[in-house]
Amino acid sequence: MRWYRWIAVKLGLLAAPPSDSHRSVHINHVDPLEVPTEYPDNRIVSSKYTVWNFLPKNLFEQFRRIANFYFLVVSIIQLSIESPVSPVTSIAPLMFVVVVTAVKQAYEDWLRHTSDLQVNNRAVKVVRNGELHRIKAKDVVVGDIVYVVDEHKFPCDLVMLSSSNDDGRCNVTTANLDGETNLKVFQCAPDTQGMQTIEALSALRATIQCEQPTSDLYLFRGRLLMHTEDEASRPPARVISLNQQNLLLNGARLKNTRFIYGCAVYTGQQTKMALNSVYQSKNKWSTIEKGMNKFLAFFLLVLLLEVGVCTGLKYWLASRPGGHPWYNPDANGSGATAQMVVQDLFAFLVLFNYIIPISLYVTIEMQKFLGARFLAWDGDLYDKERNLPCKVNSSDLNEELGQVEYLFSDKTGTLTENDMIFRKCAVGNRRFADVNDRLFEILDGGATHHVQVDLSEPDMSAFILLLVLCHTVAINEPSLLNVALDMGLKNKGRRKGRSFSDESMRLRQLKGEVLYEGASPDETALVSACRRYGVVYQANRDNCYVISYLGHEMTFPILKVLEFDADRKRMSIVVRTSDDCVTIYVKGAETAILPRCTVGNIDAMQASVDAFAQEGLRTLVMAERKLTNEQWIASMAELSEANNFLVDREKKVREVHDYLENNLTLLGATGVEDRLQDGVAETLESLRIAGVKTWILTGDKQETAVNVSYSCGHFKKSMQAFHLTKCGDVSTCETLLQTMHQTINHEADKQYCFTVDGPSLKIAFEHHPGLLQKVCLACVAVLGCRMSPIQKALIVKMIKDSPDRPITAAIGDGANDVSMIQAAHVGLGIFGKEGRQAARAADFSFGRFRMVMKIFLVHGHWYYHRVSTLVQYFFYKNVAFITAQVFFSFFTAFSAQTVFDGAYLTLYNIVFTSLPILAFGLFEQDLSARALLAQPHLYSYNKKNAKLSIKEFVKWMILSVWHTLVFFFGFYFLMAPNGVMSQDGKTYDMWTFGTAIFTTVVVTVNLKLLILSRHWNGFLLGALAISFVAYAGLSVIYNATIWKGLVTPDMYWVFFMVFDNPAMPLCILLLIVAALLPDLALQVLESSRLRATYLKQIFSCRPDRKKRWFPADQRKPSVDGSVMREVVPTQPFGFQNGSLHHSETSETII
Repeated sequence: MRWYRWIAVKLGLLAAPPSDSHRSVHINHVDPLEVPTEYPDNRIVSSKYTVWNFLPKNLFEQFRRIANFYFLVVSIIQLSIESPVSPVTSIAPLMFVVVVTAVKQAYEDWLRHTSDLQVNNRAVKVVRNGELHRIKAKDVVVGDIVYVVDEHKFPCDLVMLSSSNDDGRCNVTTANLDGETNLKVFQCAPDTQGMQTIEALSALRATIQCEQPTSDLYLFRGRLLMHTEDEASRPPARVISLNQQNLLLNGARLKNTRFIYGCAVYTGQQTKMALNSVYQSKNKWSTIEKGMNKFLAFFLLVLLLEVGVCTGLKYWLASRPGGHPWYNPDANGSGATAQMVVQDLFAFLVLFNYIIPISLYVTIEMQKFLGARFLAWDGDLYDKERNLPCKVNSSDLNEELGQVEYLFSDKTGTLTENDMIFRKCAVGNRRFADVNDRLFEILDGGATHHVQVDLSEPDMSAFILLLVLCHTVAINEPSLLNVALDMGLKNKGRRKGRSFSDESMRLRQLKGEVLYEGASPDETALVSACRRYGVVYQANRDNCYVISYLGHEMTFPILKVLEFDADRKRMSIVVRTSDDCVTIYVKGAETAILPRCTVGNIDAMQASVDAFAQEGLRTLVMAERKLTNEQWIASMAELSEANNFLVDREKKVREVHDYLENNLTLLGATGVEDRLQDGVAETLESLRIAGVKTWILTGDKQETAVNVSYSCGHFKKSMQAFHLTKCGDVSTCETLLQTMHQTINHEADKQYCFTVDGPSLKIAFEHHPGLLQKVCLACVAVLGCRMSPIQKALIVKMIKDSPDRPITAAIGDGANDVSMIQAAHVGLGIFGKEGRQAARAADFSFGRFRMVMKIFLVHGHWYYHRVSTLVQYFFYKNVAFITAQVFFSFFTAFSAQTVFDGAYLTLYNIVFTSLPILAFGLFEQDLSARALLAQPHLYSYNKKNAKLSIKEFVKWMILSVWHTLVFFFGFYFLMAPNGVMSQDGKTYDMWTFGTAIFTTVVVTVNLKLLILSRHWNGFLLGALAISFVAYAGLSVIYNATIWKGLVTPDMYWVFFMVFDNPAMPLCILLLIVAALLPDLALQVLESSRLRATYLKQIFSCRPDRKKRWFPADQRKPSVDGSVMREVVPTQPFGFQNGSLHHSETSETII
């Protein structure tokens, strides 16, 4: 590549040339086969700018904005023509906005640079030249053998070579990658697992061939080519396949393993964590930003219209007989040239350009950035269990929280605790229940406490053996904690981000207790249940599971683990149960297991699974298959051959898995409880009253999901239920949807709930999307079960694209929820046990589902009210200010003479009127948090961007025009010939006229915020005081001196002349009052209307037969048997200082 192409690639102007689809990594930099390839170093770069590119890159990004680019063009025009005002009037505000934005972005990037330095400079140990060297993490290169000890993070992506465990395994937590706190087991290649010394590793001659880096955390394809010292030019002696179980990811932490050695394969920006650090999703824009851009386009048209009208009238007036101005009798309008017309067009453009608020963008950015801190500071949104506050990943969408109409929610880990407890199981035709940590048979619908199960029975023994063997649970041994503490890894106090449960676990370890940690909470629950029944998983030694079965120790060699994946929906473990027999234990969803079973009572097991699901339990089905040694050896050969493929490996491996996991013998099923989180039912009810429709989209089976929906109040007994499930063909699906649609049309007064499963949804999406959309939109609540991640995203997109274009939000806690979260307008993530991938992909992340209520009803309402008012206010104050200049042009024969001094034009937006609206945007509360939570229906008033509607916009513009009419013509008639004069008998000049108008404008537009505000606070009042003092102080300094080259003599002492005659201050006061009277009257009318609405809402209640009181639009019965809180307001709202306050209420538990 030529040098200029290299520079172009580095600058991002040209794409890098395509590389090979695979890479070869020579372990320990020994190159037996080929010349080594250069790879990126291990430097992590999350920053956006460097010292060299900050200025051009930042300026380019800022001037991509319409408003900034517009003022840049205006500034250039002012420098190019004989401008009626100084170019400083446009350049100075533009520079202020650009500098403030640049400083903010530079500070944020400096924080990223600081974080990068900490990561890049941490100490790492590598094997080089036969010795263990201590280097910085950034100096690790591909091919290095890295040494990592317990409780340390992996500095890059490593292929594991060996570990302190003789079986070549290690335990890892990937909480930093996907948030899963459960341990995962990784395995090194059999040929290298014995290389536990530096000498052995230094003598290793091997090459790793693997795919180029990808962002998929759960996929890795490669192979290890083993060589000897004298066969560098010959084919390798042995080829070992590598997969995701051999790859240790950067950012993951080694747990319960003394040390590991690994070879660096992906470094720096090519690690999977770096590739996942930024989701390549479409940028989200808030509704207010879209409306704001429309307003900007409208005012640009108004500006062009004003410029065109004034220019045309100027030449029309000059062309009339006697139309030349009296002060220039020689002027001739017929001699106009194109250059003169352009000059005048640009002159009027410069005069009127202030109708576009230049500081709007920077103020909104500051308001959103600072306002987002309130979510992090809110104690109600702090998760004490995990020691995590609410996190805002995208403050650009703050106000969208106040307009959500549809909420799409995952179930497991989002609505539930994801804390599994074994409750029931079924073996053959019998069912069993866990009672006080003992297993009893269920007879006549209940567990008989006097008949305990005999675990030595053949059927029960086979079932319990599967539970205790078919897993990847790791044992958290207390001895390893002491090793970590001895190495100086013990932290003083609790580490940030570590939950209280983590600390409790470490304390239990210190006491010598053996703990189970698994990749799935279900697995841990099952193994723990077996321990309670006397079947204890004791250890994993030399790749053998050691168990104690009712006091008898047994050892089972583990031959292969077929990990769980979402496509198969099952996992298997291959165990040698005798010298001539190999047993495959399989567990998974009933849809993935039962069709593969050939032995066992499948119908009875399906009935047991359905019964468990009706109780809201998560179900798994267990089965086994026995193979002879010959069958197993043949299958292993096929699997090894499939694993050695670098192309289509997954397909070939899946075919072998399908063969092994077939012709199964059914053993039993389990039911595990995952209880609801606290506050879920109350939150869903509040959201329903607020007008937010909640849809639950889950991968669980239908019976479990429906039961949970009823238990949490998502579905209610009073709703008519529709079901679109188990549809095997297009005609059945169409018939059901048509029937539902007709029922809804004929009985529109009823409330409907709708349940759909994944297979039926696929048919409906392909053949009847419009009909499906109509049915879903007409239902109050929708439940999707057996949903794949892509189907969740498609449902969200279907509602987003519906005719009403509602604002949608999606909430989840796992990696399978990421596509749904990114598809919605607002993404919400839960810091859950399924992982933090959803939390990282979301716009807002927090700990518990119940926090949604306050985030939407309180913070969302406040954010929307603040930002919508801020946008309208900016356009209002600029119209009220600059329209006087348009009026003035009619009285100056359109001579492009300015009525305001250049200094006032410069400082109006960036000094005199910027701070109060920022304080308003940060601290305004039109209603208290208590009132908003007590009356959730208030949330619905902001839907459809109500405060930026055409009606609201016209109201603001009428008031702005009224204000400017009062200002301009009030002083015009006051200073008309024979009007008010100064004390020395002189009439006021043009600059006094303009300064008087400007003073009135500054005071009025700032005082208007006091009328708008319902929450007067020290920040707002202080900001107003600062603005008034700044205007007065700067005006005194500016008018009391003559600064050659900076201040024109025309403004000398003008500000003092305005207040020379008492009539002028009195006139300013009267004009301010006259201008603000309509605003005050509208606020009083609005408050009265709101108060009447609230009182009507409360007093239009009627008692039902159970003497429960509900507002008219909330008379919907609750779930039968549920506990319901009724809030009976006594004088529910009161008005104090123009603000609505919620008073004390009495509460009755019914």
